[in-house]
Amino acid sequence: MNSTTSQGRAEELGLLQRLVLAGFLLFTALFTLYFWLDFFILGGVRISDSEVYLAFERAFPAADAWMASSCFIAGVALLRRSSLALLFSLSGGSALTFLGLMDVLFNIQQDIYLLGTTEVILEAIINAYSLTFGPFLLIYFWRHRENFLTAPR
Repeated sequence: MNSTTSQGRAEELGLLQRLVLAGFLLFTALFTLYFWLDFFILGGVRISDSEVYLAFERAFPAADAWMASSCFIAGVALLRRSSLALLFSLSGGSALTFLGLMDVLFNIQQDIYLLGTTEVILEAIINAYSLTFGPFLLIYFWRHRENFLTAPR
C-alpha cells in the first residue's frame, strides 16, 4: 500500500511538473506574439525611435517566431506526452539563450539599460527571463531526456 501511495505521489509530481513547464513554454510563445503585435501596432514596448534601435529590433521577428513556435510546440507536446517535447524544448531553450545574449549585448553597447524607462525595465525583464528560462530548458530537458525519448508519440 505504501508503494502505491508513493507511486501515486510521483505521478502527481510528474503531472504538476509537466503542467508548469508547459505553462511557461506557452506563456513564452504567447508573450512573444503580444510583444511583436504591440511593437508594430501600438509602439508601447518600443524603447526608442532611433534608426539604430529600430533596425536592430526589426531584425528579430523571424528568429523570435522560430523561438516562439518551438516553445509553443514543446508546450503542446508536453501536455500530450509526446517525445517531440524534447526536441522543441531544446530548440526553444537554445533560441531563447541566443536571442537573449544578442539583446543584452546590444543594450549594453547602446547604453539602453541606463535610460531607466518603463520600456527599458520590461526589456531587462525579458532579457533576464530569456537568459534564465533558456538555459533552464536546455539543462532540464537534457538531464531528463530518457523520460521524453520513451514518451508516446
